[in-house]
Amino acid sequence: MSYIDAQIGLILDELDRLGLSENTIVVILGDHGWHLGEHGFWGKHNLMNHATRAPLIVRVPHCRGGKAKGIVEFVDIYPTLCELCGVPMPKDQLQGKSFVPILQDSGKKTKQYAFIQWKGGYNIVSERYSSAIWLKGDSVVGRMVFDRQSDVAENENKVGSVSLSEEIKELETQIRIKKLQLEK
Repeated sequence: MSYIDAQIGLILDELDRLGLSENTIVVILGDHGWHLGEHGFWGKHNLMNHATRAPLIVRVPHCRGGKAKGIVEFVDIYPTLCELCGVPMPKDQLQGKSFVPILQDSGKKTKQYAFIQWKGGYNIVSERYSSAIWLKGDSVVGRMVFDRQSDVAENENKVGSVSLSEEIKELETQIRIKKLQLEK
């Protein structure tokens, strides 16, 4: 990490030295995580938070820096760059949504959920919850729900929690809506 951090610093310093910082957008993204035994996984292919999160750093001239909490997906990068560069976005061809409002104000949000799918499993992540279902046809064959506020490590599956039944129902509804949108 310290090596890549130093390399990024060199690039940003060079942009400053060449006078290019004021008209250059820098986007740094990385691959998603890797489990090293957490939850019994050795690898990166599952729907747990540790395996699905990925770094995204964006430096835009005239935007304040800071850590944003808004939900962003990699499909949002292209529409964001189009907006920042004044390039028209292709109509009806993009699944992403520009996150320029987040770059301008780190407290803003542009979407409620991130959607992840892998091997018959579908996961929707909100600011607070992560909910995954596995389907066989229209039937749910597996579920997991985690409260990311109280259980960052995702150790307690809340799928049977009566107090979260409405949230769980809403998250599953959002998964099904997104799945249908992608099948069109």
